[in-house]
Amino acid sequence: MADLSEFLNAEAGVTRQAPATPKFVFRLGSDVGNVEFVMEQGEEAQQALDRWAAELLGVDAGTMSVLQVTEVRAWGYNPETGTAYRYVKAQVRRMSDLDRAAKAAAEKWLARHPRKPRAAQKPKAGVACAEWWPISDTQLGKGGDERFGGLSETQARLEWAADALVDWHDARRKAGYSSDVIVIPLAGDMTEGCHGSYDNQTFITSLNAADQLELAIAAVDRIVDRALDLAPRVILTGVASNHDRQSKVSSKENITDAWDDRTFVLLRNLSRAFSKAGVDRLQVCMPHNPHVSVVDDGHLTVATIHGHKPKYRGTAANTMWEWWKAEIAARRDAAASQVLLAGHYHHGYTLGPQSGRYLIGLPSLDGGSAYFEASGGDWSMPGVRPFLTTKGGVRDIDMLIWEQDMEWARQQVGGVIA
Repeated sequence: MADLSEFLNAEAGVTRQAPATPKFVFRLGSDVGNVEFVMEQGEEAQQALDRWAAELLGVDAGTMSVLQVTEVRAWGYNPETGTAYRYVKAQVRRMSDLDRAAKAAAEKWLARHPRKPRAAQKPKAGVACAEWWPISDTQLGKGGDERFGGLSETQARLEWAADALVDWHDARRKAGYSSDVIVIPLAGDMTEGCHGSYDNQTFITSLNAADQLELAIAAVDRIVDRALDLAPRVILTGVASNHDRQSKVSSKENITDAWDDRTFVLLRNLSRAFSKAGVDRLQVCMPHNPHVSVVDDGHLTVATIHGHKPKYRGTAANTMWEWWKAEIAARRDAAASQVLLAGHYHHGYTLGPQSGRYLIGLPSLDGGSAYFEASGGDWSMPGVRPFLTTKGGVRDIDMLIWEQDMEWARQQVGGVIA
């Protein structure tokens, strides 16, 4: 925000006797408000906001964030100090208790695991590609036991997944592929949610929101850190979901805004943590639409949704396919994508290629989903589904399954799991 000259409503060249007094105006109960403050020469809007909030309100830097500069009231030079200034009006967001907990968790994790910037593997000759490592439905905080265990098993599965994805990368490299980017989309339900989430699940929630977020941040941090060792560039993105938001018990409907999602808190805080560590090869992409992330990886365009918004149409695969067709017809967010990733149903499936498009259903990384199995018969092993994109299309759609899960499945159903 150093250059605000594009604001035509500014009183160009106006010099006041002294900069006007900053104002902070928030409606009762709202975290979003309007602020008027002075930016000194060389400052950006966020720096100036931090300075005035500390001086006038006594709050820490980062407690408020600039959403947008809405008006430049005047600029000139302070006659008393000779310092150039710009007097601006901005819409800002005040950090919520959940944001504070997430920030503290991220910085606590960074303090425990300090990073040194490391060089990625040197590209080798081979087929240029992008790797996709989608993570979905970890539901950290779910304390009840599903077919494949509860919270402790989910944590162990996440640690396994970080190593398994590295092994998968190494196998692709040996097969002649050369990765120029690794994309890690978080397809939602990273945490389980707390009080008032769902009638039949509140009693098995074992962690509060701060603990859930700290575990989710740590898990994604581990996976991103591994990816940075393997590719010259890493993209991290995510979408809104249902468990990551607050719901009303009586109607099971979300009562918070789609942007008030723990996945986005996670993304913002990891972006801050990696930036502080001097890691510039990680790009954190916040979606324009909270429910749909669209990323062009240099080879193909891939969209990610959680999957809780489309109306259910018999099966998970059919539900998502019909939703995507409607998006294409209406030329909405996911229309330009050649690949659609969908979570929510804890079910791994693939449709396509159809008209050059692939629909990839993502399994969960928690212990499974008794609900979807009982209601529709859709279930699959927990795991991750990495794949490659090249100029020639999608390659090597895989399903990685923890060996411990395979053993549990053999014990429960007998025989060998194909």
